[in-house]
Amino acid sequence: MNSIHHQSIQTLGRDLVAEAYAESDRVIEAVRWQGNGYVFGVQWHPEFLRPGDETVLDPTPILDEFLSALRKRV
Repeated sequence: MNSIHHQSIQTLGRDLVAEAYAESDRVIEAVRWQGNGYVFGVQWHPEFLRPGDETVLDPTPILDEFLSALRKRV
């Protein structure tokens, strides 16, 4: 991961579920809202990662899902 934040989620808000945790300290790294609409939050910066870099989580599925959600709204 490339989390560069000094703060993290301690308690999930209503209708939020954790989708990813840091292996080292179990800090929540990704959340998704279970309500209507589209809300997906990450604690790291997938846009900084290069697709195909096997040393980190591949950000392509996250970016593809986001773009797909945008297309549905247009």
